[in-house]
Amino acid sequence: MAGAASGLIRMFPTSAIQVLTKTSEQVEILDPPRYSAGAVVLLAGAIMLWFGLRSRGNGEAHWPYFVLGVPAVLLGLILFTGRDSISLSRITGTLTIQRSYVGVTFNPVSIPLSNVRNAVVESNGSDQHKIVLVLRSGNSVSIGKFSGQAGHYAAASAINDFLEVVDSTP
Repeated sequence: MAGAASGLIRMFPTSAIQVLTKTSEQVEILDPPRYSAGAVVLLAGAIMLWFGLRSRGNGEAHWPYFVLGVPAVLLGLILFTGRDSISLSRITGTLTIQRSYVGVTFNPVSIPLSNVRNAVVESNGSDQHKIVLVLRSGNSVSIGKFSGQAGHYAAASAINDFLEVVDSTP
């Protein structure tokens, strides 16, 4: 059984945060979808919908399954397609954070590079981390949510290297 589960996990691309491009002019970071979690929730929702849409002997549908299945399918789609991309560009002089779900980008945020002091990795006390931008004003901007994904430190390091940060302590 363990082999089947690991085979399912290997079927999807990695969910680790990745530094896609790192040059002197540009850095691109991808926080990819949670493929495995999305697939499990999507499958569970589809099964509930199937049970919900099957009619009983009297022609009535199983509404509790249907009512639970629709939100599960939607959550599965969000997990399976949700992604954050972070771009730093010397040409535009901005750091841009874009979050998209099901191919639609929501509320992109652009911050002038001159306003960003550094990037740090914050921990919630367990094995979950998130990247936080520390601004020159003293405010901070979270990039993503706490997660157990790999790649937080490499992404923060790429941001700090691009910003030419000598010491990344806040």
